[in-house]
Amino acid sequence: MSLISLLRKNNRKTLFTTPSHGQKFFIFNKFRQFYKYDISETDTHNPEQALQKAQERATKIYKTKSTRFLTNGSTSGVIASVLACTKKGDKVLIWRNAHMCHLNAVKLAGCEPVFYDLPVDNEWGIAEETKAEYISNFIAAKQLSSRAAKKSGKWKVENGKLDNFQLSTFNFQLDKNLSPDTSPSNAIKAVIVTSPTYEGIVSDIKAIKKVCEENDAYLIVDEAHGALYPFSEKLPQSAVNIADFTIQSLHKTAGGLNPTALLHVNCNLDVSNALSMINTTSPSYPLLASIEANINYLNSKKGRKKIDELIENIL
Repeated sequence: MSLISLLRKNNRKTLFTTPSHGQKFFIFNKFRQFYKYDISETDTHNPEQALQKAQERATKIYKTKSTRFLTNGSTSGVIASVLACTKKGDKVLIWRNAHMCHLNAVKLAGCEPVFYDLPVDNEWGIAEETKAEYISNFIAAKQLSSRAAKKSGKWKVENGKLDNFQLSTFNFQLDKNLSPDTSPSNAIKAVIVTSPTYEGIVSDIKAIKKVCEENDAYLIVDEAHGALYPFSEKLPQSAVNIADFTIQSLHKTAGGLNPTALLHVNCNLDVSNALSMINTTSPSYPLLASIEANINYLNSKKGRKKIDELIENIL
């Protein structure tokens, strides 16, 4: 049984457990219909099994290794991704002006943030795309700066600070005899990229993924504003089948309720433990059912047609 079907059943009954409103006591009367469909994990219809099946169907739709429903926004997906692929003391490369949850995720995981900056478009005053060469250069600069701290050599970083690795440009000069410090303790374990940005700037995720693979780093893509990408060829390519972790906000562009979102996984790591550390054990099943309905609509002929029509109207 799907979550949608479960909530369509007549769930009104005498409850001796949560939710305490019993689907009959409406403190906020305008939400009385919502109250009627609000069930808990203790419901006899076993909503947890329905949720598992709904997520399995979503996994097939997105062609991922696993797709998980989120009711605490993309923030929870970013945090869970970092928790799942790192351990305390690992280094994570993040954009300095990214959403605050990126840095918070690194802090919660007990990792060390390594910041990168992006060039700014002079005409629009917004950050440009994250290029693969930038990520490659920052990883190399991090390794070389570690070696420079251990051995004397010529080092020049323009507009940057060598002591805390906050590099603002990608041009550096180093003694030719100074080799990179590629020890596990100095390696970048994960890279977080925002694509698209709030302004709609899209990065080449395939190229960035190749760089991450070459450096044994996990790639986490914050695709919060790109939830429609998998459902139209007129839109940029989604990261859901490229990055190790891709997070999308259904509520931002895909017609979902606040704060519904998705976490897509394309590596062999299980995010279950990470999600259980930050999520409630009493999720909102109406919100979870809305995610299932949202995905079904986007994947439907009607939904895909609607997306293409919106794009045509914009153009």
